[in-house]
Amino acid sequence: TENADINVKVTFRHTEPTDALKNYAIEKITNCLQKFVTNSAEARVVLEIEKRDHSAEVVLQSKGQAIVLKSTTDHLYSAIDKL
Repeated sequence: TENADINVKVTFRHTEPTDALKNYAIEKITNCLQKFVTNSAEARVVLEIEKRDHSAEVVLQSKGQAIVLKSTTDHLYSAIDKL
């Protein structure tokens, strides 16, 4: 089978961007989507910290459809994992 063409972009809000967190989000989202997406797709990930809430949101666009997922925990890495 052919791998899907998945483009992941990461944005940080109210927190310092780090390469480690960005790369973690890209790897996790790409690995997960390759199981379900067979064509090209774009995923926009927003990582945000507001007070004690650490949120990860992804907007997935593929074949003219959009899916939005959001997870809030006390740690950005676990918020990404829960997506």
